[in-house]
Amino acid sequence: AGEFWSLVRRPAVTELIGFSAPSERIVVSPVLSTRAIRLPADAEARTSGEYLQVTIGEQELRVPGGAALAPVGAATVEATAWAQAERKRRLDDLSSLLTIGSNAAAYAQPALRERISGTAMVLATNNRWSDLVQLTEGLSPSSDHVPPTIFFLRSVALQHMKRTSEAQQLLAQVATSRVLQRRRDATELMQLAELLAGHDLYDAAVKMYDRSLNIHPNPNVDDRVRQIQMNKRLATKYSTHRTTHFEIHFPDDVSVAAAARLGEVFEAEFVRLQAWIPAADMPVMVVNVVWWQEFRSTYTGSDFILAFYNGKITVPFAGVGALVPELVAILAHELAHAMIAHATNDQAPRWFQEGYAQRVQGSRYSPNAFNMYDDAKLLPLALVDPVLSGSPDPEMVSAAYIVAQTNIRFLEAKYGKNGLRKIMAAFHDGATSEEALRAVSGQSMAEYEQDLRQWGRSDSHVFEN
Repeated sequence: AGEFWSLVRRPAVTELIGFSAPSERIVVSPVLSTRAIRLPADAEARTSGEYLQVTIGEQELRVPGGAALAPVGAATVEATAWAQAERKRRLDDLSSLLTIGSNAAAYAQPALRERISGTAMVLATNNRWSDLVQLTEGLSPSSDHVPPTIFFLRSVALQHMKRTSEAQQLLAQVATSRVLQRRRDATELMQLAELLAGHDLYDAAVKMYDRSLNIHPNPNVDDRVRQIQMNKRLATKYSTHRTTHFEIHFPDDVSVAAAARLGEVFEAEFVRLQAWIPAADMPVMVVNVVWWQEFRSTYTGSDFILAFYNGKITVPFAGVGALVPELVAILAHELAHAMIAHATNDQAPRWFQEGYAQRVQGSRYSPNAFNMYDDAKLLPLALVDPVLSGSPDPEMVSAAYIVAQTNIRFLEAKYGKNGLRKIMAAFHDGATSEEALRAVSGQSMAEYEQDLRQWGRSDSHVFEN
């Protein structure tokens, strides 16, 4: 990943891959229609670069390298057009699938199974939880032909709809189903283990991981099992100090006074952050306090991660003598994540979560992406989430954090705190990033990106709080 990151930032590559371009590039083949073929009158042809697609009604023909055969006048589109059309087709298919998606027999037909599974995945991507629950209503984990991923998606949908007990019951049924045992799929078992761990069903999660190892050895599983076992110990063996909004779990060798002081700081930061993030009705938040050595060896394996939020806040501050401003900023950052998750029904994308948490954490100065990166090499907002979620390269992730916070700064400068709250409300209602940005700006993502870069080029000083 590090080599890739250095490669894509070279001028020869940035001329080809335009990070600063407001939209996907439309590439016209130099041999377009040079050997054009005649198509039926009701056919529609589209090209992108050397690629040709022909549709006649519901039938489709895709021809890599076929642009030379395209009829004269065939439309040339951006390379993402097919993925966009596929997502739209899946969503349009929902109405017809609702009558058959809850019938387990439909999954016995491969074509129908693919249609239902594909639509369910797109519904989840678009936060259409109510529709997803309706599509999968009435299915039993004992059904031979229904893939377990359908129940995984349904459990996530139930959780977002605050039907937590139903989600847990469904996962328990899947875990004991003969179907899952017969499939012997290590990946499915690990997915189920993570969902169970997310509901604090620690023993069941470890059991699923053990079953996955019996099918396919994976050295990373041991580390994850240790984390789950540590989470169980934090929940059941650690001492507890409660405040109005927090439940602080701490080891026996940390004083009650230190835990109480931490609680006071969290409560003060909770009051301060409500000016930015409306979360007055947030349920009691669990805070786990561990020793640094244990935090590093069990959770991160890194000196660069100083805390995290995954439904609970975990900080390696056991034994810390004084909560100096730099440490309070870390606490505020993780608390902001919890408050944003509550305010958005845990549907805010990573760029908004990380950018907003950096903005409000209380650091005196913050880096400005336009003060650090050539505009042609600046990550566009559409790539920030994939980098934050998937890149193992620290430099690339660091750039994504800075770009995320710079986007928040721009939104604040142009639309104020009320604009940021409007975006959070849109995420709460299930909006995608583009839909949420359009709600506050009235712009497409491409227009927004142009506006952002024009602002950034004229105002590239370090941000001061």
